[in-house]
Amino acid sequence: LLRLNPMQKLPIDADYLKTTLLELLAIPSPTGLTDEIVHYTGAKLDALGVSYELTRRGTIRAILRRTMPERRRYNPACAIVAHLDTLGAMVREIKPNGRLGLMPVGTWSSRWAEGGRVTLFTDSGRERGSVLPRMASGHVYNEAIDTQPVSWGQLELRVDEHIDSADDARALGIRVGDFVAFDAGPELLDNGFIASRHLDNKAGVAAVLAALKAVVEADVPM
Repeated sequence: LLRLNPMQKLPIDADYLKTTLLELLAIPSPTGLTDEIVHYTGAKLDALGVSYELTRRGTIRAILRRTMPERRRYNPACAIVAHLDTLGAMVREIKPNGRLGLMPVGTWSSRWAEGGRVTLFTDSGRERGSVLPRMASGHVYNEAIDTQPVSWGQLELRVDEHIDSADDARALGIRVGDFVAFDAGPELLDNGFIASRHLDNKAGVAAVLAALKAVVEADVPM
């Protein structure tokens, strides 16, 4: 973005960076379900006075324009790219007992999905639930809980509703193809570390927005 004196650094608003990151993490955005987070990011750019456009594929293309000194008038422009979408899942089947089989959205191991709290997006609303292995209870399955396969076919979504059959699930508007978003569950440690799902690449987006804020407020020539 900038050519500054090596000793010159723009101040980054750490509170803005942290708040923006937490707000981004709170917005579900598995690949294919990104309208809400795109509008959020657009509003952040509006607040900074940075112009942008949305492509027909839902990509934000923002341009930071500044008066350029004559000696740098013909320098090439630079681009910074980050993505708002995350890994997630989709309903693959509605089982006879009303539990939901899942398939991944993005390439990631089912072992990282186990135990996840999720939001299920139906055409009529949202439902909450947990993703658990098919053999989750040691009281029922004994040592089989540790020898069952690691695969998406071994997981199921249990919705937080009174569901005992596939018809019960369909009555709630649940359908094959519904998106499933995993909670980020961010944790901010006193030593500055942040642990969370979906830091790839929402942390990158938060950093880009914080950098834009610093450039705009410092009125740095480009």
